[in-house]
Amino acid sequence: MRWGLLAIFLLAVVVVYLAAFDLNFNHDSIMSYSSTSCIRGACALVIFFDHLGLTLGIPLVLKPFTMVGYLCVSLFLFFSGYGLWGGVSLKKNYLDKFLTRKLAKLLCPVVIAEIIYLLVLKTHVMYAWYIYVICGLYVWFYISNKMIFPTNKLVTIAMGICAYQLCCTVLAVPIVWYRACWAFFIGCFVYKYKAQIEEKVENHYKLLLLFNTIVFIIFFLLAALLDRFVIESAVVEKLAEVLLYGISSVSCVLEVYMLTFRLNVTKVGKKLSKVGDIAYEIYLVHGFSLYFLFKYKELWFYPYITLATTILLSLIIHKLSGKILKGLSMKW
Repeated sequence: MRWGLLAIFLLAVVVVYLAAFDLNFNHDSIMSYSSTSCIRGACALVIFFDHLGLTLGIPLVLKPFTMVGYLCVSLFLFFSGYGLWGGVSLKKNYLDKFLTRKLAKLLCPVVIAEIIYLLVLKTHVMYAWYIYVICGLYVWFYISNKMIFPTNKLVTIAMGICAYQLCCTVLAVPIVWYRACWAFFIGCFVYKYKAQIEEKVENHYKLLLLFNTIVFIIFFLLAALLDRFVIESAVVEKLAEVLLYGISSVSCVLEVYMLTFRLNVTKVGKKLSKVGDIAYEIYLVHGFSLYFLFKYKELWFYPYITLATTILLSLIIHKLSGKILKGLSMKW
């Protein structure tokens, strides 16, 4: 059964890969806001169905979503790293009040969502680990760029991620907390060497895309089937887990990055761009919808009402937090 699902997913990858071969380069779509917004929208929906599957005991129709959820988190982190490095590169005073601006933007929707969770479910925001991780990466990015002693900022970011993964491994923190972190570093790296990378990709597009697709398929398969292997050493098993998920995450974001060179994502799903604008809020409140409406889980309309409730709450939180942040920015 698992092999069948994997075959379907890999077939989709190959189809997209082959489609990209026959299209011309589209410089306007390479990591454009409209393209990344569409991808974020798709990722938000995949994560919703991933957790819907876990809530319902992983029925067959939702199994593929539960297998690729971490790849969507990788893309979120990749876009964050890419955007932050772009901000530093293009805006002279980008780091002024950086933590105040960025953390407020991240935490304001969290506070609103937290109030909703506490008032209705008497619990905290679910799947909150991502909030801690992204906030930590933002803080470390700022520290890396404000270091007093001269050093390579990318090296500093990489050292921080290595230290974080090591601590998580030693403390037996669940791997969801750190398996996708290198995607953030890759986002920073890709933007820093943007001109050189784009030139290389354009000149050797087919070869690089083919190579990366093969790497992604191999390591995605190995990560998905890791529990089938008998590994006696707990240390070796943990190292294999970190390595396999790490490489599959990195190769996934590079695959999407290269596909944006030729595939105009916005033409595929314009409505996804609007979903992408509230992707963060969807992540924050989808757990609320799943469990608030859990009593209807046996009914056919459960997925539809949970998704509708999630989008509605996300829109409200997005609008409300936008007004709050606008008011606060006047004081800053």
